[in-house]
Amino acid sequence: MRAKRPVLTSLLSLGCIVACGDNDAEIGADSGVSIDATIGEADAAVASAGSYSFDSRFEPGTSPVSKAGQTFRHVLIAEASAYLSGLTTQVDSNPPVPGDVKASLEFYFEFDSTTSGTVPLTIATTPDPLQDTYDAISSDKDLLGKLAGNDAATDHTDWSTGFVGWDGTGETPTLLVRTWIQQIDDLAVARVISPEVDPDGAPVSSVFLTSEGQDLQQLLQKFLLGAVGFSQGTDDYLDADTEGKGLLSSNLQVEGKPYSDLGRAWDEGFGYFGASIDYNEYSDDERAIKGGRDDYQGHHDTDGDGAIDLTSEYIFGNAANCGKRDLGSAEGSKTTFGNDAFAAFRAGRALILAADGELSDAQIAELTGHADTARLAWENCVAATVVHYLNEVLADMDTFETDAYSFADHAKDWSELKGFALGLQFNPISPLQEGTRFADLHNFIGLAPVLPNANASAIIDYKAAIESARTLMKDAYSFSDANMGAW
Repeated sequence: MRAKRPVLTSLLSLGCIVACGDNDAEIGADSGVSIDATIGEADAAVASAGSYSFDSRFEPGTSPVSKAGQTFRHVLIAEASAYLSGLTTQVDSNPPVPGDVKASLEFYFEFDSTTSGTVPLTIATTPDPLQDTYDAISSDKDLLGKLAGNDAATDHTDWSTGFVGWDGTGETPTLLVRTWIQQIDDLAVARVISPEVDPDGAPVSSVFLTSEGQDLQQLLQKFLLGAVGFSQGTDDYLDADTEGKGLLSSNLQVEGKPYSDLGRAWDEGFGYFGASIDYNEYSDDERAIKGGRDDYQGHHDTDGDGAIDLTSEYIFGNAANCGKRDLGSAEGSKTTFGNDAFAAFRAGRALILAADGELSDAQIAELTGHADTARLAWENCVAATVVHYLNEVLADMDTFETDAYSFADHAKDWSELKGFALGLQFNPISPLQEGTRFADLHNFIGLAPVLPNANASAIIDYKAAIESARTLMKDAYSFSDANMGAW
């Protein structure tokens, strides 16, 4: 058991933290999958508060919101990706022996608080983070235990047999992550004497790139966002198919706590979405870290204590991708996916707090409407990101015969596409659950991009497949023509 982080540490990039427009709006036909959810008096009450901040009905003066474990896993995913960002430099200066890189990645995947809880975080904010070690966020948390299939009580599919989209090793989500980790370790060891090569035969620029055009850093990070965060959020905490879990949890006080099991389950779903508590206070430019107020660049010291609380004042994961897509949506067809999800989360939490004891049938129906609105708005963010990378892959292929072509960019774009698209199977109410849509999407995308050294017919065929994937996504999510081009 290792008692410290991997040798390599690097600052966590803030580039993932962007979001969308200022005003809440209904989900419409031009902005993704629509659902008719009831937004009642609870939403009006919480909207006036403007944030995901509440007062406990059990212990007045105390916050009932509890989502530190979800923040912990967001940090694990982000710091694993940051470790990989610096791995090439480390390997080139100090070649590893077999198992070194694998152990470093397992530090995050199978995190052990008993030996590593006091390891310093590398995440950087202005002002500094309130939490400077893993233990300061939470404890006894890892990624493996919450990966789809390993916390199976609420899974809508048996992921030991029903996982779709990656073939070759009888994959489950866990086996796929382990396969990629081992592959990165193998690439690191082989880099000195037998490196992977690009289509021109030159050694690849980064240790996690394969000759087939797979960027394993991007595949791993994006898949974990789906197989941990999106899966847990949409198929566990916001679902109502398992007694005593998710929306069927008790709304009576947990002994000694300022919340109910239902309230905590809702908070945990919100936590996996990744939004800060004042997500709707950020402008488009501030969420995208492209302008606006200096102190709102993806995080903000909302309580004015001189530090950034990672559990409440920082935007992670898919909440960031909502912003990217909303920001990039076409004029005249603007989307508000992030705000739609955030409003539904706030409304649902207010309803839970307003209920005196267990929810009535009418309140359960209303809460389910808020949950479905949040799940589908959240999914629209991911689906629009898939469209974005379908467009990027096509653009990469259009440069095949020019000096503008970049193998690294092409591999990155394809791998982000594949990683995000794999995650869409984890939402039980996804429109891709209809018929063979999900399998068809991944048949179009394949297991690797088609590269410039392929024969002409293969290039033509793959472009047609990517265009078919775009059509499938447009039809499944009712995206507008304007946004299919804008993203």
